[in-house]
Amino acid sequence: MAPLFNIDIKMGLKGMKKLYMFSLLALLSINNAFGAIIISGDIVDGTGKFTISNSISFEVIKDGQIDLLYMKNWASPADSSRDFAAIYSEVNISINGVDSTYQFQALADNLLQSFNDITPEITSTYIDTVDGGRSRIPVFTGDIFTIYAGVWKLGPQEKFNPSVFGSFQGEAFLGDMFGNRLTKFVSLATVPEPGTLGLFGLALYAIFRLRRL
Repeated sequence: MAPLFNIDIKMGLKGMKKLYMFSLLALLSINNAFGAIIISGDIVDGTGKFTISNSISFEVIKDGQIDLLYMKNWASPADSSRDFAAIYSEVNISINGVDSTYQFQALADNLLQSFNDITPEITSTYIDTVDGGRSRIPVFTGDIFTIYAGVWKLGPQEKFNPSVFGSFQGEAFLGDMFGNRLTKFVSLATVPEPGTLGLFGLALYAIFRLRRL
């Protein structure tokens, strides 16, 4: 069997150009193959940012009212106080493909006690209406709830738990204000899957070969 990377021997310039375009698409797909929730900057002095790098979709498993986005075990270890970094900025969502605009109210660094489906190590973000009123979002079993990618500025908070920083690599879910999980877990990480790494290798190889022609 011929080696995989001998495919360009008789391909010619035209074929290599096609492979080059495919490679660019492959590289772009790497950025969209996985998402992350990221906290960057300095929350203490008010330059912190809360980022959702790619849209995240959750499947609803129980009828209820969505109130919070929970990040499981991010605040580890949890500290002795529950502190908030204000956001008060619009967030775009969709339910079953129907778009709506709500508001991220604040990011809570951790919780103080366990109740229902949550533990102190959970970090949460409140989802409110844009006008600041308390309006929970009704959902039903089987719904697909999507939070679109975005970047939100965090207000200053000098006591914010320092363990809640960088990229969140764990399981996120949506729930109500009583700590009940209403969706399936979504695993978030910044490490590509093996298939994505294969595309990355092929993309780099094609670009290298085209540059030599």
